[in-house]
Amino acid sequence: MRKFEFEVLGMGMNTSDYPGAFTEPVKQIIKSVIYGNVLHLYSGSSFIGDERIDLEHPHATKNMRVEDFIEGDTRTWDWCLLDPPYAIQPVIEKDGLQRLL
Repeated sequence: MRKFEFEVLGMGMNTSDYPGAFTEPVKQIIKSVIYGNVLHLYSGSSFIGDERIDLEHPHATKNMRVEDFIEGDTRTWDWCLLDPPYAIQPVIEKDGLQRLL
C-alpha cells in the first residue's frame, strides 16, 4: 500500500470584529502562495495585497466599487485575490422543496 505524507491544518476561528476576516492559518496559507504585485479585490479588513480595493473598509488602499476599479486600472498584476461578500442564509423546506430565506 502506498503511503502519503500529509499535514492536517485547522482553519481556526475568526476572532476579529469583522465578519468574514481571514483567520491566522488562512492568512499564512495565502501569504505562502502569492508573490510579486498583488491585487486584493473585496479586501475588507485584510492587509494582504499591494493594492486593496473595498467599498468601505478603512484598511483598503482605495475605497470604491470593484467594478469601477477594474474598468479604470491598466496595471499588470502577478496575483489577484478575490474575497467577495457573501451571505449564508438558512434553508427552509416548504412543500418538499428546499428554499433559501
